[in-house]
Amino acid sequence: MKSGGGGPRSLIACCTIGFEGPTANPLLELLPPVMHIRYAEHSDTVLPNLLSMMAREADGQRIGSATVMARLADIVMTQVIRSWVETCSDNLTGWLAAVRDPQIGSALARIHRSPGEDWPVDRLAALSGLSRSRFSQRFKGLLSVSPARYLLQWRLRLAESWLRNGYMSLSQVASELGYESDASFSRAFKRFIGVSPGAVRDSGRG
Repeated sequence: MKSGGGGPRSLIACCTIGFEGPTANPLLELLPPVMHIRYAEHSDTVLPNLLSMMAREADGQRIGSATVMARLADIVMTQVIRSWVETCSDNLTGWLAAVRDPQIGSALARIHRSPGEDWPVDRLAALSGLSRSRFSQRFKGLLSVSPARYLLQWRLRLAESWLRNGYMSLSQVASELGYESDASFSRAFKRFIGVSPGAVRDSGRG
């Protein structure tokens, strides 16, 4: 590709990143079509250094360059999203705003770390330092769903990912996510996902 001329040679790296797992849906829904990080406006030196490393790998074509490039691309994408979040923090809404909220973000972190644990609203509110009504109001205001509904969605998105990738059996998933029986898990899964856990597991094998 040629454009202009006379200046220093530029290297353009193009890559495709696939997102997998339950955090992808709310994240992708919030990202803008284009995220443009300007070097002159970026005070963090990590991203320019990562891009320089990618350029050296692309130019050098050494053994293992493809693997190194793939790992660097993951880190670069994470840094780009982080930079976007930090520079537009005043305008954040939805899931990212909830994650950055001190009280609601703390509750989300607990749910994400231990999805199979019992998380009644009273307990989450107390751990967040808020009254039940204040916690529920702020949670729903940011995420447009109740804490109980969010917990259900998180569990079943995890379940879908684990089953599709063959990480666990149906019984293991049900137990890990706090369901008393395979049957109760299967009913909840089918209501939310629209198909049975077995169908999702079998589709992953194909």
